[in-house]
Amino acid sequence: MSSLRSAFEELRSESLGDLPAEQLAADLVELEQIDGWLQVEKARRVAVFEIKRGQDLEGHTSVTAFLKHRCGMFGGRAHQLVAVAHAIPRLPATFQALEGGRVSFDQVRVIVNTGERVTEDLIRDEGVLVAALEGLSVADTRRLVEYWKTSVDGPGTATEAEEKWGQRYLSASRTIAGMVRLDGLFDPENGDLILTALQAATPPPDPDEARTPGQRRADAPADLCQSYLDSRDAPGSEKPHVLVLTDLNAFKGSGGGTHETASGEVLTPEDIRRICCDCTISRIVFGPDSEPIDIGRASRLVPAPMRRAVIARDRHCTHPGCDRPARWCDNHHIWHWIDGGPTALWNLKLLCRYHHILEHQLSRSAGPMRR
Repeated sequence: MSSLRSAFEELRSESLGDLPAEQLAADLVELEQIDGWLQVEKARRVAVFEIKRGQDLEGHTSVTAFLKHRCGMFGGRAHQLVAVAHAIPRLPATFQALEGGRVSFDQVRVIVNTGERVTEDLIRDEGVLVAALEGLSVADTRRLVEYWKTSVDGPGTATEAEEKWGQRYLSASRTIAGMVRLDGLFDPENGDLILTALQAATPPPDPDEARTPGQRRADAPADLCQSYLDSRDAPGSEKPHVLVLTDLNAFKGSGGGTHETASGEVLTPEDIRRICCDCTISRIVFGPDSEPIDIGRASRLVPAPMRRAVIARDRHCTHPGCDRPARWCDNHHIWHWIDGGPTALWNLKLLCRYHHILEHQLSRSAGPMRR
């Protein structure tokens, strides 16, 4: 261990700024290989640790629990390390290929995770399978292993697919701060569909992109939901809406009154102004006891023919450097409607949701626009 620490300190002391890109590339490849060896060395120790019942020393219920508590691992990573430890004596050709640099540790993980149903078949076919994996990417390794599993255990693979289907779930909850948290697990087929849709809704960032990759991915589901709700495929006779309750003061950009969703989530007055750029507005007059006494006729601020004309002119988001398609864009009033701006072609432009929010933030700082 002391030699390993010394080697690590030597690496840390090296001046990376003086190294050419070619050397750094070679270093990264070699470090990844060494990291795989370290993972296997940890797994070897885990195997012996389990045999010696080391987890009992501190009262842990399992080696996985020990790794989570003492080594600070996530449960999934700890479980995976234990699985690798169990696989070392059963799959010698796999770990010899890793030691020789012919496969990566992530490829080894794919092999280890093939499942209990095909354990005997894997031991029998290990040499041929590992040889076929040399030079493949991890994605291609997973695909080849799945084909192999289907060939040796078709019914079992079908059962496994049904089990994965049964494990699917999606939970959505609102936090105490009003944010919405999503968590889910999807079967491979629907998961691939979802990833494809998210990729389609997450275009490459422009040079001035201020959002992090995680923020861009978070915006993608909202764009997908908005696109569906704007389509004629959504149920209901009228384009679905997020129902927003606001008084005139908030509508004009001032706080202190009513500005919230129908579910009770408070919005900022600027959120109200942005939403009202392209929405249906219904006037409801309340009496002194908060009972509605007059309901006005709903009117579309940007009629469908005018939106088509804006799309034909702008084609995509008009923010410099952004080319998000029109289907992901809102109609934005350059001169805000509540400030007297008309719903006219010259006063409208397409903005994607992110740049629409940004535009309202900038206009709030600049003050009301007048014509």
